[in-house]
Parts: sequence; structure tokens; C-alpha cells
Amino acid sequence: MKLSYKNKRDQKNKLLWFKAYELNFEIVEEAKKILFENIQIDNYPFFKINKLYVSYLEKTLFYKFLDISHKIIIYNFDNKKKKNKIILTSSEYIPVDLLNQSLIKLNLNFIIKNTFNNIIKNIFKNFFIFFIEKFYKKIFFKKKNLIKENCKNKNINIGVNYSDGIDENKRSDLFFYNKDKLKKNIIIYFEYPSLKTKHTSKIKLNEKLNNLSIRSIDLWKWKQSKIYYEFKRKTEKRNKINIWLYFEILKLYRQLNYWQNFFLDYNIKIHLDPSEYGNTNIAKQIVIENINGLSIGKLRSYPTNLKGIFYQYYPNDVFFTWGNDSAKKIKKTKNNIKNVILSGYPYNINENNLADYINKNFNNKIKYKLLLIDNNYGENLSTSQNIYTNDIATFYTKLLDLCKQSPNVGLIIKPKRYNEFQKIKKIQSLVDDLINKKKCIVIKNAYQTQTISYSIHSDISIGIGVFASSAFLESIIYKKGIYYDYGNAYLEDDILEKGRNEIIFDNLNLLIEKLKFNIENNFINKDFGNWDNYINNIEKFRDKLGNKRIGEYINDVKEKLDNNNSVEKSIELANQKYIKKWY
Repeated sequence: MKLSYKNKRDQKNKLLWFKAYELNFEIVEEAKKILFENIQIDNYPFFKINKLYVSYLEKTLFYKFLDISHKIIIYNFDNKKKKNKIILTSSEYIPVDLLNQSLIKLNLNFIIKNTFNNIIKNIFKNFFIFFIEKFYKKIFFKKKNLIKENCKNKNINIGVNYSDGIDENKRSDLFFYNKDKLKKNIIIYFEYPSLKTKHTSKIKLNEKLNNLSIRSIDLWKWKQSKIYYEFKRKTEKRNKINIWLYFEILKLYRQLNYWQNFFLDYNIKIHLDPSEYGNTNIAKQIVIENINGLSIGKLRSYPTNLKGIFYQYYPNDVFFTWGNDSAKKIKKTKNNIKNVILSGYPYNINENNLADYINKNFNNKIKYKLLLIDNNYGENLSTSQNIYTNDIATFYTKLLDLCKQSPNVGLIIKPKRYNEFQKIKKIQSLVDDLINKKKCIVIKNAYQTQTISYSIHSDISIGIGVFASSAFLESIIYKKGIYYDYGNAYLEDDILEKGRNEIIFDNLNLLIEKLKFNIENNFINKDFGNWDNYINNIEKFRDKLGNKRIGEYINDVKEKLDNNNSVEKSIELANQKYIKKWY
């Protein structure tokens, strides 16, 4: 059965995709209740002791069930008069007994099945994990007692998971780096070989690391030699649900042993990991807590009020976010964050290296520079829903036509991915024509490039997305901006109380009409694109020092840990100093 979102929307004209996250949230809540009713909790004491284990379980279930939730939502939309039970097949192996019981509780008339191939693959995978964890490691690895290990903090290191790159002019994993502090204690690690060519060449990456005096570890070259955890389950009545749980806990313990061995080998007690998906970041958090360390996170994707979005993204001891709006929204999501701190925009802003480039590529008639910011788009032929291809083509066509008709208007186009932008065939001839007339710049190396670096040199930003991306929101920190709320994600957001049809639009034609009027009349409407009433709530400081603030905090908390303060006391003292200086 082929199910796809295409451009389907609910009764409020919101993208239908949002409904799946709401449904999946409810399914996981039911599944969790059923699971705990099916097991002897004494066999799993960690669920009571540390809520991160519950978070790990919740996140595992959430992303295993999400594809089915999408299929249910799409099927119900396409078949409003269905009566019989509908059979859906999962694309990966999932605990269908647990899921089907949850669907019954929620009065959803569906039966979910695994494919035969996925069942066989899962059996072999579980057998392999069982053999490795129960036999192989017991013979070849040293069993260590964590209590007897030296977990005192002295000259501790800061571990950074490489993901975003280390270019200081882009979104960087070393955003907090200070050449006078910390560099001797920073270790950046690479989980996979392909990461070393994700943003640049290996040669350039190694040169950059050497110039910064940063140590790096290739994890595939490092070998685990110790184990700290062993999962021993008492006898209980076996059923498909607790058998599934048993192997999930074995997989978790496999991760715990790996990451604890690694962190202790390199004395990593402060950890930064920008990963949002998968459950590995929660496993790392369990470990960092167990070895008297802490984790620090920062806002990567801007949160919304939509239920089920950002599910267990951030399991951090300390989490830095831009301002009160994102702090309020992140606290409403399903995340285990202990301390939320306002830092402002967290990256280094280099505003001087683009002015000459932009001016050189525009003709001297250009008075208004419009920065266009898109987001993911496609045909939506499966269970993902982005901006529909025809709709992104319409968005660009209307703005390109406006630029063509207005001699004093130039466009800076920052596509999320340049190779995808080139596939919008309808607009390429118009783009080429405007480039030749020096009325348009297309940023080809846009990936991970900071939008704010271009918005500073623009007069107004124009964004489109399923919901407002951090790329768009950083563009309005210092300049005007208007946003086409393509997904209608902001229908219930406080920001629309006064900002509707001035800063946020749900009608593209009205956005173009008002933009054209303001261009022709020197932006006579002072409310148009003006975020002054909201910006201090979005970005508290607006002083371009967010990276410095976070760097100082990390240095302070490291000093406290090095002096053998507890994690809780170290964070408390660092928080007090930070608040006194910056709040």
C-alpha cells in the first residue's frame, strides 16, 4: 500500500505531517504504560533510579513507531469512510505486539505487522548481540568496577562530537573556542570515517585542527578494552514484549560500556554533542553522569509549540538557548534538560568578509537587497512532508518576477542545499538572466553557512518553511524580515497576536503584494517586517557575544570540576557567576 503526504493538509490548513507527531506522542505514552505492566520492574531497577533510562526507551519507541503514525494519518485522510481493520507493514523491525495493544487503547482500527525478512534479520542481529555481550566480551575484555575506578576530576578534558564542522565563519562544533583558554583540554572525536570529508577535505581539516592545537580521535581506530555494566535479568514470564525490551537493554548496555570506556580513557568529563536524532546521545548522557561529568548543549533547531516535535532531542545538564521565547518553548517539549540558560545567538559572527563580495556582484542601481531563505522541499511521495516542489517553485518565481520588474531590487538567494535548488527547472533561466544583469546572487556553498552573515548586508529577509527555521530567525536579529508560514505552524503562537500579515504571512500573494508596495514606497509601513516588538524575546542580548559567553561558562564550570566540586555544585557556582555578569 503506497501512502504519501504530497500537499495534504488538515481542517486548519496545517500540513498533515504535524498530526503524525501528535499521534505518535500519544502512542508512545500508551506503549510505555503497557510495557511497564508487562515486566517485573525489579528486573529493571534503573528505570526507577535514573529517568534517563526511561527517556532512552521513550525515544527508541518514538522513532520506531513514527513511520507507522505517518501511515495511519495519511490512510485516515485518504479513506474517511473505512470500517474494517487495516493492516499496515512496518519498514523496519518494531515491537508490533506493543504497538498493536497501544492502538487498541487509542481506538485506532489498525493492525501492524513486520515483514518476514525483517523478523529474520532481527533474530540474527539479536543472536549476534547476545553472543558478543554475554560471551565474547567476558573473555576478552576487562571487567571494571566503576566505584574503584579513579573518577576524581583533575585537569579534565572537554569532548566534542564532530558534526557541524570547525569553520569559525559557519556553524561550528568549536563555537566556544578561545585560543587563550581550554584548547589544551579540547578533544574532538569522529564517529565515522566519512565525517572527515563532510565539510572539507581531510588535509584541510587536519591543518585546521593543527593550527587550533586541538586533539582529535578517530573512534574506529580506538579500541574498547573494558566493560563496566552487565545486564542480569531475573527469571520472569517471557512474552514478546519483554523479550524485545531485554534485547533493547542489551543494546543500551553495549553503548554504555563503549562510551564509558572511551570517556574514561581520555578523561572526558565535559561533553558537547549536537546530535538530535537517534538514542546514542542519551546513552552518552547516562555515562557522563555516572563518571561525575556533565554535558552542555545549545539550540540548534528553533523549537515550536507543536506537540511531539523535538522529542527527547536534548538530554543535557546545561542547555544554552537564544532568548525567553525558545527557552519557554523548549521547556514544553519532551526533553530532560536540567538547566536552561540564555546566551543569545551562539556562533561567531563575521560580518566584514562578505560586504565587498555582495557589492561587487550587484549593479549600482540596486537599492534594496532581499535575502531569500528556503527550507527542505520535494514531491513528498512517502511519509515525510516538506515544502511541495510546485509550491517552492511558485515562491521563487513570484520573487524573481518582482526583482525583474523592479530595477532597484536585488536578490541574495541562500538555498538550504544548492544541488536541490538547481533541480527547480522552472526558475533556472530567470535566475541566470538576473545573475547576468547583476541583480541576483546565489550562495552555492550555503550548507552550514550562517544566514546572519548575509542578512547583515541585506535590507529584508524573506523566509519560507514548514516552520520557521533557526536560519530565518537569525536573519531578523538585526534586520527586517517577513516569513511565509507555509505549514501554518504559527496559528496558535503568541507572535501572531500583533504580527500577522506584517511579519508572518499564511498567504503568499498577500506577502508579495505588501512587499511590492513597500519597495515602491520606500518601506513607508514601519510595521512591515519589523520584529522590534518580539526580537528581545527571541534573542536576549543582540551583542554578538553569545559564543564568548558560552566559552566563559565552560571554562568556569571546568575550573569548578577540576577543584573536585560535585557536578551539581560546579553548575550552581557557574550559573551564579554567569547570571551576575550577563543577566
